[in-house]
Amino acid sequence: MSAARRRAFFDAPEQRPTAAGLLLGVFLVPASLGITAVSVSMGAMSSGLGLSEAEAVWALAGYVLAHAISLAALGRLGDTHGVRTVLRIALVLLVLGSLLTAAANSLAMLTAGRLIQGFGAGGVPVAVFAITGLRFSGAARVGLLATVTAMIGIVSGAGALIGGAVTDLISWRVAVVLPVLSVLTAPWVFRLAPPAAAGGQRVDVIGAALLSVWASALVLLLETPSISLPPALIGGLVVVVGIASVLLARRVRLVPDGFLPQAVIGSRRYVLGALAAMTTYSAYVALLFAAPLLLLQAHDWSATTVGLVLFPAATIGAISARVVGRLVLRLDPFRVAAVLAASGATGMVIAGLADGAPVLTTVGLSFVLTGFIASQGALLSHVPMAVAPEVRSVATGIFQLTALIGGAFGSAAVAGLSTPLGLNGAVVAIAAVPAIGVVLALRAGVEPIEPIEPAPGQTYSTTSSPSTATS
Repeated sequence: MSAARRRAFFDAPEQRPTAAGLLLGVFLVPASLGITAVSVSMGAMSSGLGLSEAEAVWALAGYVLAHAISLAALGRLGDTHGVRTVLRIALVLLVLGSLLTAAANSLAMLTAGRLIQGFGAGGVPVAVFAITGLRFSGAARVGLLATVTAMIGIVSGAGALIGGAVTDLISWRVAVVLPVLSVLTAPWVFRLAPPAAAGGQRVDVIGAALLSVWASALVLLLETPSISLPPALIGGLVVVVGIASVLLARRVRLVPDGFLPQAVIGSRRYVLGALAAMTTYSAYVALLFAAPLLLLQAHDWSATTVGLVLFPAATIGAISARVVGRLVLRLDPFRVAAVLAASGATGMVIAGLADGAPVLTTVGLSFVLTGFIASQGALLSHVPMAVAPEVRSVATGIFQLTALIGGAFGSAAVAGLSTPLGLNGAVVAIAAVPAIGVVLALRAGVEPIEPIEPAPGQTYSTTSSPSTATS
């Protein structure tokens, strides 16, 4: 691409949404490998550092925990201080955390590195979807999100294959630092990010602390089936979640424009849409966790072989995202999301009843991946738009946080239900979650929304709406 064409692209990226989607997708997908690729390297990691299985799980739990906190914290920072500030913080933490993780020689050093890395990685989707909401609208935004979600589907669906191959051919230390690859495309993403308006707002520190405590305690509580916390600590987490919920609700009433804005959580369309997205992500993570186990209990395969068998599901999911991206332009996106949630429920049943049969297990995962990837594109292009422009970055962060909580529930449900129901029965039972998503998506679609889209050629600031906007 010539210098003149590059300048034209960054000046008016909405004219080339597919190219912008490819750029943002390449920037975003390494963050997903922090979970999917690392999960298959934990055996080698445990051997290399002399860790028990319970200790090694913290390499995943720490990343997920920090990621959850970051989505909300950096989302609000994007509204108050601009997307470029989020990018700077995220990239610095990604590099520092990855260096610490790669050099880890103990559980403490590994966990610290993964916490820092996870917090930095959480800023990546916040920045990507904030840029999408601020610089793109209508068909351009839908097309861009279809491209981004297709890339997420391919890379996350192939995460086990990528992680297994990197671990086998190079080292687990390389597998755990794959999220830092986002740095390679960061300079171009930075050019897409609009500058912040002058005079950033003050951050509601108390609200930020309460939301961070609530999110981290809830994620840890949901992860207890896999990280084997003592009963006393589990009880303490329940108390912390309860108290933080009460205090956070009180804070929202006292400071409606604070860290968790009333304009976001008070929108029924937004809340129902975010919960619908949570159900499809829950099914996705549950089967992404369970599918390799279903195959391994029926076949004596390596992790790389399992990844190869399941890879076609990622391809199908990516294709479906592109197809749905076009459908959303003509059909009600919430009804489309409802159909996709039903696809996820169907896939869970197929995979659970397949009893480790490779073709049927892959077909089931294809249905679930299609339900997750395509519905995320449909909902992300409309749900954050249900709130005012000045809080869309935090709305996008909360949207992602809600999905992450659903993912934590999905993996925990597989672990928790496998004892009484068996792994196959647990997968079938979890089909009820995306089935609930069908109802939530349909209900979100009938909720009213005010016309707050920017006028053609006009973009909103990340701190305030223009004087010509109506609310």
